[in-house]
Amino acid sequence: FYTAPIVKFAGRSVHYILFVFLYTYVGITMQQDVYGGRELIMHGWFLMLLLSEVRQWAESGWQRYAESIWNALDLIIFILYAVAALARVAELFDWTFTDFSGYVVRLRDLGGYNESDDSHGPLGHAVAGKYEYQFQDLMQARGLHGVVGIILWVRLLDILRVDPHLGPLVLVLTSMVDDVLRFALVLFCFVIGFGVAFICTARPYADGSWRCNGGEILGETFEEFEDCASRCTGQCHNMFWRQFSSSISYAYFQILGDHWLDWDYFGSNSVDPMEADANRVLGPTLLAVYLMISGIVLLNLLIAMMNTTYSKVQTQNLQKWRYQKMELVMEIVT
Repeated sequence: FYTAPIVKFAGRSVHYILFVFLYTYVGITMQQDVYGGRELIMHGWFLMLLLSEVRQWAESGWQRYAESIWNALDLIIFILYAVAALARVAELFDWTFTDFSGYVVRLRDLGGYNESDDSHGPLGHAVAGKYEYQFQDLMQARGLHGVVGIILWVRLLDILRVDPHLGPLVLVLTSMVDDVLRFALVLFCFVIGFGVAFICTARPYADGSWRCNGGEILGETFEEFEDCASRCTGQCHNMFWRQFSSSISYAYFQILGDHWLDWDYFGSNSVDPMEADANRVLGPTLLAVYLMISGIVLLNLLIAMMNTTYSKVQTQNLQKWRYQKMELVMEIVT
């Protein structure tokens, strides 16, 4: 009875669902400098899942193992979980590291608030609008924990594959992943090209290479890092990476409807000397061309690709679903 495929599948499903709920609970209640018993159970439980995955890898072989998109998700989960666990250890033991600009960062301070001097950590400054985005904020343990949680919940779709109604729908979703990846490569070329053009149009003359992100001279730029470090009481950030990341976000969010024609950069009543340099003719023109390409051509291209994939899958929907169910049974039996 206990070795029957349906019983083993039910046990494995309940085991995984309970782990996901425990993982979610730990993430919501996680304290920065407190390591509780539930978190210890979660890590031990995750180690059991890792050992089970390693056994499956050893029995099936790498080539067969890598063919499954669900196994690929498992690998991503394990890698991100290891990074999140490392960041968690750094928080608990109060580790520090030096970023590329020479600033010493305490991981425990990321997003922290100091009541005595009314100051925030780098992540807190980003939220409060006092700081620009900090790359070191990516090492915040709870944030990484949440990213892993997203993939864990998506991984539950693998359990739904056994249902005759939901299984074909999951099959369509997984088939469209290739379409999205191919489309992302095409979209990436337009986003980078137009994004850089938007930045160059809004700022015809480049700022200094380094920007002060704190203190009395917040926002001032310097050509040399030494000058910035000697006068700035906050962090000094490289302007190239700031503007390059801004160019991507500007261009991408235009597709989602976040247009900035009403910005002072392109307005006639601008009083900021830097904003007065903005090209108010070329900027809106480039935006109109970009929106035509991204909103009409590229979006309809993605819809057409997904529609084609959906039609192909629908013609052999039942057969493919039965084949996937057979693979799942074989995986459980072995």
